[in-house]
Amino acid sequence: MNSKKTTLGMSATIIVSLVCAALFALPAAAATMDDLMQYLPADAHIAVGLPDIEAVETRGAPLFATGPLSQISSLAVALGGDTLSEGLSNSGIRAAAPGAVFLSVASANDIRVSGVLMVENADTVKATMVNLLGGEGSEVALPGDLAGRFVAGSGVGYFLSEDKLFIASSEALLEQLAARKAAPAEVNYTAKDEVVIWSRIDTLQENNLVALVDQNGYLETLLNTIKPFSDEVILAIGEEMGQAYLRAAARDSNGETVPSPGTLALHGYMDADAPLLMNLRITPQLVNGLASMLSRNPATRQIGGYVRIASSLVGDEMAVSVRSIDRDAPDALIALSLKNASAVPNLLRMVAGIEAPTYQHEEIDVYVYETGDIDVNIAVPGETLVVAPGEAKLKDALAAFSKADASGAPDAVVNRGVHGFVLFDGAKANALNIDLPSGLDNANIVLTLGIDGPWREAVLTSPAGFDGLASVVQGLL
Repeated sequence: MNSKKTTLGMSATIIVSLVCAALFALPAAAATMDDLMQYLPADAHIAVGLPDIEAVETRGAPLFATGPLSQISSLAVALGGDTLSEGLSNSGIRAAAPGAVFLSVASANDIRVSGVLMVENADTVKATMVNLLGGEGSEVALPGDLAGRFVAGSGVGYFLSEDKLFIASSEALLEQLAARKAAPAEVNYTAKDEVVIWSRIDTLQENNLVALVDQNGYLETLLNTIKPFSDEVILAIGEEMGQAYLRAAARDSNGETVPSPGTLALHGYMDADAPLLMNLRITPQLVNGLASMLSRNPATRQIGGYVRIASSLVGDEMAVSVRSIDRDAPDALIALSLKNASAVPNLLRMVAGIEAPTYQHEEIDVYVYETGDIDVNIAVPGETLVVAPGEAKLKDALAAFSKADASGAPDAVVNRGVHGFVLFDGAKANALNIDLPSGLDNANIVLTLGIDGPWREAVLTSPAGFDGLASVVQGLL
């Protein structure tokens, strides 16, 4: 345990385990995590906040049994405990308390780490650090008349102040941690009962951190789309009323509450038995971002052009429900709000060669486009375009719009997803005999695009909690 090799390996294992916990687990309380996040060093690019380390392990247990996260148990053993929390407690750390990890990323192979943990027994912590780092190291004078220790052989330093342990993989970061006691960093994220990864858009781009991520072109496009009106970004995971969620959010630059555009409505036309239901608010930012992402790939470049063309006709809302994609023409319903409904007949004439309505339903003109598999029925009730696979489906859709809860979208989802939502129900897919990958056959997943004060957020929710989320992850690994 005292050799340099073992010490470095142990330090890396601690860091990896904390980051994995931040990505895939849930804490229960957030009493002082706001305080810990403000120790972000000046040279750090990313902050990871954990409101309660013990709860991370306990409530995130289903995920810790899957894939590489299952290796965290080896860290518990190395720290002398049957669980990670027990090992930390044995080391003098308060496990039922928050923690923060800060990353300074020069390249994929040069990542420096620092962090803050809450201390239960300072003497035990000191003994543990000497054991892990292979010696006491040299004393380091720090801002604020603080004294730290730095072990050159392991490249790790630390100091204790009040009830906190500060640790860093360079003397510069150790000094910056100490300096934050007098001059806290500006982190506008307000802690929730969730583990969070925080950064700023300008920090990510100026340090070229996006290039370290696979498919970085799409991520770069997304950041460029939201950058004109956003500054900080987060990725968080948590649990609320038994539902596990993954949340990505961007903060409005002015820090003011983002006004709600009101609830969406076109899902009222949709098939309540469809496994997949989507309703999106169409904005210029969404159109530009989607078109840009599609245009980056040669296989979808033409579709990106179509998106821009269609934006001149389409209004601010689109809804789709899908029962099956097995056939050449998917069994799907589509509803679009329109800027100019009177332009639809001419558009159908030019694009599909349909010269006139095929029939009327309740005084609404219906156009039919015949395919080899499905006769696509198209109607324009008011300022909405409705497309359905067959006459019966179209009539059902038109009738469903006036019925409460006809679409199968819960009020809670509609109210949260003011900019859009997507629901996938594996049980409904099974009822329709649709083959799904293992782990998705009984999955119930909801994505909402909404607002949380000054944050615009996308939230992926598993109503089955972490057990359900773990099942999906295990099936896809």
